[in-house]
Amino acid sequence: MKGHPDWISTASLFAHLDPLSCSPIAFFLGAGASISSGIRGAGPLASEWLEELRISRGSPLSTDEWMTAEVLQKELGNAYADFDPANPGSHYSVTYDTRFINPSEGVERIIIEVERGKPSVGYLRLSQILNGTPHNIVITPNFDDLIRKSMEEFTRISPVVIGHESLAHFALRDRARPFILKIHRDRFYDPLSHSKDLLELPKQWQENLARLIGKRWLVFVGYGGNDPDIVRFLSTLNPHDVGPGIIWTAMSGPSGPTSPNGKISTQLERLGALFVTHNGFDDFFLRMAVACRLPSFWDSFDQEHERRSFEARALASDAVHTSGLKSFYSQFSPYALDRVDSPEERALNYAKAARKSDSPLVMNNAAAAALEAGKSRLAIRLAKQAVKMEPRNVLYKFNLATILHNSGHDESSVEVFDSALALCPTHLDSLINKGCVLFDLGKHDEALRCADSAIRVDPFSSEAHYNRAMALKHLGRADEAVDGFRNALWEDPTCFEALSMIGQIFAEKGMQGDALPYFESALLLDPQDDITWNNLGIALRELGRDKEALFALRQAHILQPDDKIIVANIEEMESGSEGRAKK
Repeated sequence: MKGHPDWISTASLFAHLDPLSCSPIAFFLGAGASISSGIRGAGPLASEWLEELRISRGSPLSTDEWMTAEVLQKELGNAYADFDPANPGSHYSVTYDTRFINPSEGVERIIIEVERGKPSVGYLRLSQILNGTPHNIVITPNFDDLIRKSMEEFTRISPVVIGHESLAHFALRDRARPFILKIHRDRFYDPLSHSKDLLELPKQWQENLARLIGKRWLVFVGYGGNDPDIVRFLSTLNPHDVGPGIIWTAMSGPSGPTSPNGKISTQLERLGALFVTHNGFDDFFLRMAVACRLPSFWDSFDQEHERRSFEARALASDAVHTSGLKSFYSQFSPYALDRVDSPEERALNYAKAARKSDSPLVMNNAAAAALEAGKSRLAIRLAKQAVKMEPRNVLYKFNLATILHNSGHDESSVEVFDSALALCPTHLDSLINKGCVLFDLGKHDEALRCADSAIRVDPFSSEAHYNRAMALKHLGRADEAVDGFRNALWEDPTCFEALSMIGQIFAEKGMQGDALPYFESALLLDPQDDITWNNLGIALRELGRDKEALFALRQAHILQPDDKIIVANIEEMESGSEGRAKK
């Protein structure tokens, strides 16, 4: 398949297949679609289970010696005669059968595995597509709930999940709500994992999927083609049965696109499938969302989040006033003071409270209010007073260090962060913010070490992964930085800064076409970011799309009319010179 003449890029696909006008699409998502969300694919799981079998059988062989067709065929049976150590996922089902004699143990392991996943940025984009276009059906043998989770979180729409073949007839209902068809059942409904269960799709699915494919494009994403029942189902179809057509997508590697299983490859070619390369699940749906020209939904989501936060603060304030606390603390509680709209008024009220109080909490809050009002000297004095009154309080030291940094006293800020970390070495906010200060001081090696320490404390911190990636980028380790920014996106798919930085790294490498979907997706999340508009304009210019480039640069100029780089780029664009990116 690596030399298949029909391979085209994702960009070429959407240049010829307009998602806004083509026939509806049904997406077929395989295990590869879940990898960027923290769920391991068939290959790593099969390898882990084979290693457990090696240990349980007391084999004297090393892992590499064990993982060969000759040894596995001798030890585990003839099903491994064609085992390929480079593709253990092709023997996922038979390895599952061999490892888990007790079916409930296998199901429990699968449940533990899939529940560790958090929707990546690709699922954010897929949620938009499912909710905002006619392409609203997903077919999947996966057991995870990533699509449902991402839709409920990012679109507030609950899809219809059909987790058993007895409900397969609902797949043909013509409804606006998105559908998820779990053809190997939901993980809680006796999932189909044993090889004997995967020889043939249940007849209910065969009948209804055949009708569905007759009306929609079938687009495979993140699928290796190792399930015998899917291969057999495709073998029952004729080319005229597939309606608009089949699109097989595969991730491109150093030696070309990842090959599908040989048996499914034969069926795909027979059915006239189109073969498309991409740079991963997230990349594919980033590009498709841009091709669909979907509007940003984040503004409305953010407004809803802000409304709920205000309601929570108001409830907390009411609780303070009705809790029977002394009137002084009711009058000057953080909740009550925070409800004052003007930063100056808030700072004044806190300053009054601080003069009458010997409470370090009031001093600390007064310092924060003073900083917000632009009174940095007062903020530092009050924060130092809070630390003096309670010198072993990590939060007060953290706030003092943050105020020092925001006031331009970076070296002093680092010293106070170190003092806070001496009290609590695992204080995540201190580790993250100390790293930011070190980065601003140009100490990128130290910033990287700080980010690594933060990740050891909380491996799921998007901020820590983002800071690590920024340090790597400035140390000249661009490929590692891209991986770091993607880690940040896995933990927080709305981190537009990470999207923008990946685009910038691609652009710096001259890969303008790869940079575009990241710049455009970042702007969907934050259309007010002048830096990304500028960099998008430069990338478009490099691609010869001058009209779009000038539009992007002018958007940047509207947001930052006094920025000399943006003004120079517009002038150079109009005169035919090369523009400069902003970082």
